[in-house]
Amino acid sequence: MHRLVLLSLVGAWFVGQAAAQDRFLIDPESSAVTFKIRKHGVTWVDGSFKKLEGLGFFDPSNPANSRIEVQVEAASVDTANDKRDNALRGSDYFNVAAHPHLTFKSLSASAGENGSLLVEGEFTMLGVTKTLTIPVTIQPPVMEGDREVRMGEASFTIRRSDFGMTTNPMMIGDDVHISLKLKAIRQSDPS
Repeated sequence: MHRLVLLSLVGAWFVGQAAAQDRFLIDPESSAVTFKIRKHGVTWVDGSFKKLEGLGFFDPSNPANSRIEVQVEAASVDTANDKRDNALRGSDYFNVAAHPHLTFKSLSASAGENGSLLVEGEFTMLGVTKTLTIPVTIQPPVMEGDREVRMGEASFTIRRSDFGMTTNPMMIGDDVHISLKLKAIRQSDPS
């Protein structure tokens, strides 16, 4: 696995939707990890990570037996500004030379409100691991040709300072709003 997120963070919306221990791979071409953060307390900087991958095994009868791992390539950060993106890859921010990935590894999942799931897992950024609980919205399964596809969305907020990213606190906000839109494809071989 050589790509996210963060955040962390979400293929777990398949939990409870597939047959016991079905294997799903996140489709990186049809999935997105985006973020926004305040700049000067007034405007927003929007960005995304362009490279991610993930794998999940799900048990609908017992979400606690399900698991998901997602990995984002930190160097794939993109805010549509080359100078800023290069700075974000440097040691003051994502420090991609020392910490090439952001990862999320689920610990458990349970039913949330209105058909959603609450996925608890460990999110690691800059070598710091924190436990997060993320609400995930699940869409009904669809078929694309002969492939079963699951779609899910999640939004949550982290504080960058909790992970040791403290550069420019007067200019850049601490709260990072993260959104995930993931497409995952059921694999015929669950091994």
